[in-house]
Amino acid sequence: MQSHGIPPYIDPFFEFVSKSGTGDDAIAFMNAMTTKKFPSISVSLHLFEAFFNAKRHSEAQDFLSKCPVFIRNHADVLTLFCSMKSSKDTAATTVSV
Repeated sequence: MQSHGIPPYIDPFFEFVSKSGTGDDAIAFMNAMTTKKFPSISVSLHLFEAFFNAKRHSEAQDFLSKCPVFIRNHADVLTLFCSMKSSKDTAATTVSV
């Protein structure tokens, strides 16, 4: 399929990696998806969101630390992590009151 220009169907893998995988598994998944270079920012964002939805923030952080610099420094990725951190802090403040 890839030789015909059809993109792979990867949605089930996001769910699997986010629920039972590690940061290393996520990197291996991203490397297996492409033959030339690391996948796009949108694929990485989708995987980060899947980790956050599965309540696996530490694995998302581990995955982020192993990503290339162009992904770690991307504005959308930084915004996603900041919004998750602020919502986590808000929930902790609400519980402690």
